[in-house]
Amino acid sequence: MPYPVYKPRNFGRVTILGAGSSFGSSISNPPPLISNFIKHGLEIIKLDFSPLWHFLDTIGYDLVALKNGKPNIEEIYSELEIISQGLWHAHENEYFEDLGEDFWKFTPVSFLNSFIVEVINPASIAAIKTPCRLHDALAQNLQQGDTIISFNYDLIIDSSMKNQASWSELGGYGFFCVELMSDEYEDWIDPDYKSEVALLKPHGSINWKESVRTIPEEGEFQFQHTFGDFHQRISGVAPKQKREISILPIKSIKAKSYSGVLTPRMVEYYKKERARFPDEKWIYKRVERSPLEVGIIPPARSKFRDPIIPSEMNLVWSNIRKALLLAGEIVCIGYSFNPNDAEFYTLFKYAVAKNSNPDLNVQVVNPDENVAKSIQRILPNVQVHHLYNTLEEYVSSL
Repeated sequence: MPYPVYKPRNFGRVTILGAGSSFGSSISNPPPLISNFIKHGLEIIKLDFSPLWHFLDTIGYDLVALKNGKPNIEEIYSELEIISQGLWHAHENEYFEDLGEDFWKFTPVSFLNSFIVEVINPASIAAIKTPCRLHDALAQNLQQGDTIISFNYDLIIDSSMKNQASWSELGGYGFFCVELMSDEYEDWIDPDYKSEVALLKPHGSINWKESVRTIPEEGEFQFQHTFGDFHQRISGVAPKQKREISILPIKSIKAKSYSGVLTPRMVEYYKKERARFPDEKWIYKRVERSPLEVGIIPPARSKFRDPIIPSEMNLVWSNIRKALLLAGEIVCIGYSFNPNDAEFYTLFKYAVAKNSNPDLNVQVVNPDENVAKSIQRILPNVQVHHLYNTLEEYVSSL
């Protein structure tokens, strides 16, 4: 029996969710927009991220400016990602002298990654306990073969899909997750676990965990492929290593509540490791990753700087292409099509241009009417309409 992964339908609906959709949710403390992410995060996060703020201050970004969104989280991440590459350092001693003694095991960008996940966690847990009524309505209106593309790491739409749609984590994210077969999906052949709709998250999700495993010798028994996937082969990854993504099911997260299960808590881990191994030398470019890391592609301008990404992420992007090629209607909610998101911007233009549906239309839900004009410029042969300003207005029309 084939794995229970959905197939997009001809002339189906593709709904694109940006940060504005989560910000406009009905839960009490929704995740913030890019412009006020750090200010909001500092108000709700109790962990000590002072090494990160101190480092940003040394390169010209004081905390007052950061609270005012200058620069925003995307701009900060892009700079820290470049710094963390160590591009202008001949060896690790120069690298760590520049960063300072606070960053012994983890780079500044890793601290920022942890901060981002911490800020998003409370809203996700709230949505799992009491799903957003607006996202519930979106899920209820899906037909078989429809697709939701969400750029949000949070679990607001995930929770609604779980409760209101014919969807499961087993295959509904666009890839099949073997690990879940031993959890709540033991009897995965049951048709109730088949996803008739998809939730594709091209930048990952905070309930996705990335790990690295060694591929067994040829002939050894295992569930998954014994050879590296296409993308790993072309990027020259060692054939004995494979990056993969596992999923922490919504049901499991709800049972554990806010116990830190979603969070890398890198600052605490870093302190414990430093206390355990005060004399350990970090071998540049060969430091071991923590066993499980949150599977997200953070908000840098170039989101695929690292060529060795898990094959599941490639499957997500491949399914997005298929859905856009077949779409009859595209609804963009709270997503602004920032040209800095070059990967999706390019994929969207490419796939929609190849879409053969003569009646394809794009509907925009955004308080900024200029978003529709921007989409129209890149899709001159497609009808683009600004429908509503908010998610609530759109849901009321369904």
